[in-house]
Amino acid sequence: MTITRSQILPLLADACPPYRADFDRFRTEFADDERFVYIGFTEFARCLSRAMAARDEQTMRSVFDLLERFITEGDAEVQEAAVVGIIKNLQNVNLHDKTTPDDYVPFLRAESQHWWGRVKGFWVNGRLMNED
Repeated sequence: MTITRSQILPLLADACPPYRADFDRFRTEFADDERFVYIGFTEFARCLSRAMAARDEQTMRSVFDLLERFITEGDAEVQEAAVVGIIKNLQNVNLHDKTTPDDYVPFLRAESQHWWGRVKGFWVNGRLMNED
């Protein structure tokens, strides 16, 4: 079954229990906003950074398994959101407190690792993500 846009944040909240309260707040505050999913990704990245700092490996495994599913089982909008919304935010050093983007690398799966490198190439070299 294909994962759709409306499933992204609820699935993230299930995979990352510390994010549940933020998700519930965002759902109430931004439910009618077209940018709801992308607004939610910013707080998700902060929340995941806190989980990483707490060494919550179960949450890391669950989240990165789900990220892989978004890329491989999501519709085109979900795939784009996984890369441009989630991976890009996880690499944003401004959304980290006691962690760094590289702390996530051991948890990446095959497709997310590929896109992680593409996004990093964008940050470091300004290379478009679809360039070889």
